[in-house]
Parts: sequence; structure tokens; C-alpha cells
Amino acid sequence: MKVQSIAAGAGTGKTTELTRVIRERIVSGDCRPYAIIGTTFTNKAAGELIERVRQELFKTGKIDLAERLAESLLGTVDSVCAKLLGRFAFEAGISPRIGIIAETDAAALLSSAIEDSCSLDELQTIGRIGERLCQNVEMPLRWKVQVGEIAEKARENAISPNQLGAMAAQSCKAGPMPSDV
Repeated sequence: MKVQSIAAGAGTGKTTELTRVIRERIVSGDCRPYAIIGTTFTNKAAGELIERVRQELFKTGKIDLAERLAESLLGTVDSVCAKLLGRFAFEAGISPRIGIIAETDAAALLSSAIEDSCSLDELQTIGRIGERLCQNVEMPLRWKVQVGEIAEKARENAISPNQLGAMAAQSCKAGPMPSDV
């Protein structure tokens, strides 16, 4: 398996180069259409890439391969990931019905998850701490948003819940930074 990455700014010929590489690999038999994973950042670029490769395959008389290009994973990063999750949903232990959660729905789900994870006493204590730290002045329950931001950063940095808990404990032991005093 060979992985090739092409990164460049707008208008530098990325799509042309990707089209050439994909066409050559398919025509030479080095790669089958269903074995291709290619990502772009926009739907427009993804559509253009797929169409260009398909046209090139048609031009060279590889109609069967052009038709099988639909089996590839060419698209935006999000769409390719969604296709992979859909393909391997059962192996991953998730539902094959995958959808994008709207930001407002995500905020409500986070709030619900926090409330399900904490006792009423804990929620009230956190609320009082937020008030003392003036966290609730402009936006009530701002701390829930901050919990979501911390969870997101932990996921982005592959920090496990155990590691995050250990980091919190270490931070509490360390006390304020000298510049905070």
C-alpha cells in the first residue's frame, strides 16, 4: 500500500495532479477503484476530482473502471469518514445510521449528558462556584460550555478520561501559577 499526500494552495494544480495519479494507478492495475481513499476540503473540489478522474478513464476506454469509481472513497474529509463509519459500523459497535448533529442539538446533548453524570448536589455546587468566579454573569451555565470545550480538546489530543482526571488532580495540587497570585 502506498500513501501519497498532495498539499498546496488554491490554484496550484492539486486536482490535476490527483486526477493524473489516480488515473495512472487505476489504468496500470496498481490500484482498484474501491481501494482509493482521497479527501478534499470542499464538496465542489470533491465533485470536480471524481468527475475529472471519471472523464479521464472514459477517454482511455476504461468504461468499466470509470463506473466502478463510485466504489471509491473520494470526497470531503467528513463524507469519507462518514462512509467508513457506515461501512464498518457493526465492527465499531455503532449504528450504521450516521448523521451530523446540529450545534444546537450538540449543546443540548452535552447538557443532558452532564446532568445525567452528576448528582443534583454536584450540579448545584458547580453552579455556586461558577457564580463566585463570575462565570454566569453574561451566560448562565457557561461552565457546561467549558466542560464541552475541555472534552473536545481532550478528544483532539487523544487524552483518555483517566489521564484527564489525573491532570486535574495534578493541577489542583500545584496551586496557582506565580503570575496568577
